[in-house]
Amino acid sequence: MQKVDIQSKFAGSQMSAHRQQVRKKRQVLERVVDVVKVIGKRGLSYSHVENEAAYKWDDCTLDHGNFLELILVIGKYDVSLKEHLEECMKKSKESNASSGTKGRGSLITLLSKTTVNSVIDSIGHLIQETIASDIQKAGMFTVQLDTTQDVTSQDQCAVVLRYVTEAVHERLVAVVKCHASTGEYFVDLLSEVLDRLKLDKAMCIGNSTDGASNMQAQYRGFSALMASQSPTHVHVWCYAHVLNLVLADTTGSVLESGSLFSLLNDVAVFIKDSYQRVILWDKRSPRQKPQTAISNRRNTVGVQARSSRKSVWTLW
Repeated sequence: MQKVDIQSKFAGSQMSAHRQQVRKKRQVLERVVDVVKVIGKRGLSYSHVENEAAYKWDDCTLDHGNFLELILVIGKYDVSLKEHLEECMKKSKESNASSGTKGRGSLITLLSKTTVNSVIDSIGHLIQETIASDIQKAGMFTVQLDTTQDVTSQDQCAVVLRYVTEAVHERLVAVVKCHASTGEYFVDLLSEVLDRLKLDKAMCIGNSTDGASNMQAQYRGFSALMASQSPTHVHVWCYAHVLNLVLADTTGSVLESGSLFSLLNDVAVFIKDSYQRVILWDKRSPRQKPQTAISNRRNTVGVQARSSRKSVWTLW
């Protein structure tokens, strides 16, 4: 009986220590998730290429990236996170001193880019599930497709779904790397996205695209193929693209307008190339600085982008 009691007590103490360790890890992970959400809402980068090793975290002269810097700041005022950071730094320094290798190695910190990427993927799936649930309640939706090249010259397709509940919603649900540009390819691409969201293609009552032939061709275009699968499907030529084409053709066909815009651009470049000219411009026109128009446009775009990111990240 005494042997059984000792074993049960030993097992009980192990279970208690395990539960306490799990509780601490969960508290740390809660802070990690909150920081990831804040960075995502602000549209900032997460990591830094260098200085991510745990043994460098206590060096305040280094740039550790937005994610780790926020974690380190919170750790100054949060007891559980502070203890976790100190433990990770201690183990990392001991490992680095003994092996001489760089990085965290096999040390599990819950603060690596792998953990951050896993959290981002999980949040993304939850956001998509929320959007899909709202669309199911709405009963119908429309889709907008548009492609553009990223900084690596890869063609990326943005898939946006619009639906109406108590208000009008416009949600970006996927950004997919394109391998072709035919109408059939975009139909298959959209089908894969909708299948992942568990949405019936028959619920799609319309689409909005640019005026390219692969989208608007009468027989093999994206819109025609979508209409063949859903008779009530309506195609709308994106008015932003239409307006852009109209303005480009209008200004390009009138010599005077082309000369005017060219002159305005040359004047702006001429003034901005010299700080002395900028100072002179400020003195002559104190209410209208040469940077005002550009700054206003940049600020407007920034506000719209931040508003869009905020609406998405607050879904979860």
